[in-house]
Amino acid sequence: AAPGGVVPPGVSADPEDSILARYFGIVPQLPRIGPGMIRREDVIYGSKRLRQIWSAAQEEGKCLQLFEDPGLRQRTTLFSAAYEPWLAVCYKVEMTCDLKREEMHFIAVSLTSGLIVPDFEARLASRELTPRLPENIHIQPSELSVSAGADRLEGYLTSKLALLDYTWAEEARERLRLELSIVDIYYEELLKEQDEEKRLGIEEQYNRRRKETTWQYEPQIAVSAVTYGLFHLRST
Repeated sequence: AAPGGVVPPGVSADPEDSILARYFGIVPQLPRIGPGMIRREDVIYGSKRLRQIWSAAQEEGKCLQLFEDPGLRQRTTLFSAAYEPWLAVCYKVEMTCDLKREEMHFIAVSLTSGLIVPDFEARLASRELTPRLPENIHIQPSELSVSAGADRLEGYLTSKLALLDYTWAEEARERLRLELSIVDIYYEELLKEQDEEKRLGIEEQYNRRRKETTWQYEPQIAVSAVTYGLFHLRST
């Protein structure tokens, strides 16, 4: 700007009439918050805000109810299409010892026929889903309740897990026995301490060490439901 606020000849005082505005359009002024600065928060891995977003997405997306999109042809046809309700659960199976392994099992059961379908995600992959009930369709009545369907899925998954190879658990227990024997040998002489106060402290340390070793090596299996929902798909 010219000294004294005088605008030179040929230069518009209106910023919207600048050369850049003529070529690239008018850029709206950003709102100012505070003393000339815009508040911002970086969302990066490990940030509190990202954990909040993931937590909200996990809670809000844990339970679903979706319908297969029948397409325009079905909406305009004369007859209503029958939809079959499916209860689907995505289970996470955690097998832990001093090592850890995780498996995901997406299983569904038809609430009309009782048919159980493993790898249900493959059936959903080729279908368009919508959260709203489409026009010109009807839902078949359920023969199974949601709780009965959930019991069938849990029974199916339990029987499937029973057929797995559990050599890893036997090997983990063997490592546990070895580690506990090392702990016992180490504390065997220390526990003979004559001073009662010192001996009590050693016993406490010994019991804690055995407990920690057992927690680390003891084989365990934990099953949890990550997501679940009702999927209404066109009957075939």
